[in-house]
Amino acid sequence: MTPVTLVDFFLIFASVSVVVVAAMLIPAILQLRRTYRRAEEFFDAAQREIGPLSKKLGEAATEIEILAASCTARVEAADAVINTARQAADTMLLACDTVRNSVRPLITNIGGLAAGVRTFSHFFLRSR
Repeated sequence: MTPVTLVDFFLIFASVSVVVVAAMLIPAILQLRRTYRRAEEFFDAAQREIGPLSKKLGEAATEIEILAASCTARVEAADAVINTARQAADTMLLACDTVRNSVRPLITNIGGLAAGVRTFSHFFLRSR
């Protein structure tokens, strides 16, 4: 038997190390392969779903746009109604002020005339 030299020892150590590293890498490589398959299945499923999802999102965006346009039209119509009501209220206020300012002096004169007639009739009927 020949004695084991240092080079032989390092070669044996390197061979054992390669076997150990290979034994450690095989499960890791197998797991990586399984993960790759699952990722590929996920991407395939996502690719199949993206088309219909995109179409549905486009339809929803169109409906939202139609609803927004309808709401804008209704708000504008309500704004027109509010402006018309405001103008009617201003007209009624102006008419009330005009009537009040026109009728007040007339009522005051009629009231004064009635008070004068009452005083005259009271004085006239009392003196008899």
